[in-house]
Amino acid sequence: MSFLKQFLFFSKADKIGIFSLSAIVFTLLILNVTLPRLHEINDGRLPYQPEHGSVISNDTVAVLTADVDDLRQRDKVALPLAVPVPTADVDDTILAVADTVVVKKTSGEKNPPRQKINLNTADSMALMTLRGIGAVYASRIIKYRNLLGGYYDKSQILEVYGITKETYSLFCDDITASADDIVKIPVNTASFKEILHHPYFDYDMVVKIVRAREVTPFTSKEDFIARTGLSDRRFTVYLSF
Repeated sequence: MSFLKQFLFFSKADKIGIFSLSAIVFTLLILNVTLPRLHEINDGRLPYQPEHGSVISNDTVAVLTADVDDLRQRDKVALPLAVPVPTADVDDTILAVADTVVVKKTSGEKNPPRQKINLNTADSMALMTLRGIGAVYASRIIKYRNLLGGYYDKSQILEVYGITKETYSLFCDDITASADDIVKIPVNTASFKEILHHPYFDYDMVVKIVRAREVTPFTSKEDFIARTGLSDRRFTVYLSF
């Protein structure tokens, strides 16, 4: 009896181990009974799990998880053997549509014509928007404009130091100039130095002008040309009579 009693005696740790083992065995028995039943109810199909980012409507999921044969008999319609499942990402689809809309919107628009820059009123910032013109050239254009009193023709910009015909061809269509904007020299009252300060008049020309006006003041452009021989427009356009 003592041997049997000693054999059937369990310590506290043994009791805990036996209880845990029994619980595991009991759980396995329950799962062994219930899982086949669930598999039989589902007819061997697991609910469809869409991939991350896929766009699937509720109707599509219902079709995927239902029996296709039963639907054919119930609704009496021919269903496709394979139900297409959209796999495009939502963000990609939205971006693609947005890009299409933007292209359609901009394709019909016409760029408004660029407003030409007036060489006689533009500041440095405006001049630097021209192709090939930086801060240095913009400063030279303005300094030469002040010496001249303004540009009567846009081609005069070729007289600015450093501006070549190649550079001029880059922006010639974007600029304009008019004789209406220039500051003229009063030929009958301006001093010798004032006339000589202009880039187009040299010393000998100014001497001829002063001597001729001392005889009698100039009355018109034609009178000035007749008595000085300076018929070039670049001389007369900067003089007032």
